[in-house]
Amino acid sequence: MSEKPNQEPTEPSVSFTTLKVKNKVWAKFISTISQIPGASSTYLQSNVVQHDDNTSGINSQQITNKGGRITFQQSGTYMIIVNVQVGALTGIGDLHLWFRLNGSDVSNSNVVRSLVNENDVSILLNQLAIELESGDYIELVYSTTNSRLGIITLLQVGEPTPISAAALIFRA
Repeated sequence: MSEKPNQEPTEPSVSFTTLKVKNKVWAKFISTISQIPGASSTYLQSNVVQHDDNTSGINSQQITNKGGRITFQQSGTYMIIVNVQVGALTGIGDLHLWFRLNGSDVSNSNVVRSLVNENDVSILLNQLAIELESGDYIELVYSTTNSRLGIITLLQVGEPTPISAAALIFRA
């Protein structure tokens, strides 16, 4: 079922993308911190997903990240695959996740994950195939219906630090 939430891009009900990668321009950005809006957040306020500025795994200086703004140095078609771990400190609710290109929402890029039980944790995936020009930037944006719900890291003793958000990018 496709929906259009208040002040957000449409949520497509089905999305399928295939892309052949011809070159080696790629990057992976991650976050290892929880990102929960908090009590000061209003209903469905937009928040930019923060990625660590210096992330291992970058194979190209052609794609850079600063404060959640991913900038592309080369024009071309890019495939962007993101995932976030959704959870709540308390309560239930929805987390909406979409892309912005140069500060404007990308049509049909909104996905939503509903947490219907206390202590639920779930992974939310989103993807985008898009033609970009040199200097364009993409941001991953989220909003929630519960200010205590967001993108979380669940630390476990004796295990590596988990990722709360990841973006994998390829140029076709």
